Amino acid sequence: MARGATQAQRKRQPEPQKKRKKNATPAWEDQLFFSRLRTHAKVAYVFLAIVFAAGFVFLGVGSGSNGITDALQSFFGKSSGSSLSSQVKDKQKVVDRHPNDVSAYLDLAGVQQADQKESDALATLQQAHKIAPRNVDVLNRIAAIYAAQAGRAGDNYNAVLASISENAITPPGLDTSSPIGQALTSDPYSQALQTRLSTAYTNVTGAYMKVANTYKQAANIARGTADEPNALLQWASASQNANDLTGAITAYKRFLRVAPTNPNAATVRQTLAQLTASAGQGQR
Repeated sequence: MARGATQAQRKRQPEPQKKRKKNATPAWEDQLFFSRLRTHAKVAYVFLAIVFAAGFVFLGVGSGSNGITDALQSFFGKSSGSSLSSQVKDKQKVVDRHPNDVSAYLDLAGVQQADQKESDALATLQQAHKIAPRNVDVLNRIAAIYAAQAGRAGDNYNAVLASISENAITPPGLDTSSPIGQALTSDPYSQALQTRLSTAYTNVTGAYMKVANTYKQAANIARGTADEPNALLQWASASQNANDLTGAITAYKRFLRVAPTNPNAATVRQTLAQLTASAGQGQR
């Protein structure tokens, strides 16, 4: 009985819980607008995309979702019982009292974004940039708004491309410069679709160019600091989406110089090799 009592008193040690594997952070290259589009596109409108948007090298789809705005709205909506509009007024008063306080501008812009007033938030951040032109946080916030705008432009491009796919009449592989190809693509409806796609292409590349230029400023200001590698990756990624191969190559080369052992370095080297080869073919 003594032995039985001893055994009864022994408590089974709980097995150590296995640590759940955290979801891997999406790789920076997954954000590329036209690369994801190329992966998921159907054959018909991939062909048409080549016809209407020749010269695109790395194509990937952006997202028009406002993740930052949604998060801010959730935060500010629960932080107090006051409405967002009243919070905007309060934050604006702080800015008026302290016109040189950059943090006050950042706070105001955050509430404006939460209140779905993106243009007001952008104007606030641009004012902050005038006060503190070398503030990387301000530039990153401006770039984030530009990226959201570029994402929506990308969604529109994708929608136009899908519309072309649904109404495609040109068989894949048909030479559109041939008499038959010209006859099939010269009707007013097809020409209107081509015009829409061309406009959407211009809008999305122009929007991403604004993102790239902003991150380029941030990278130059952050030179020699821990913020420089990330700014360089963002600059390069946005340049790819803008179809600016020269800018992307420049940013990637600089990234490898300042962060050769960074976890992203191997992927950057592969991407850089592909971009360099593509740029060389384009110059022939």
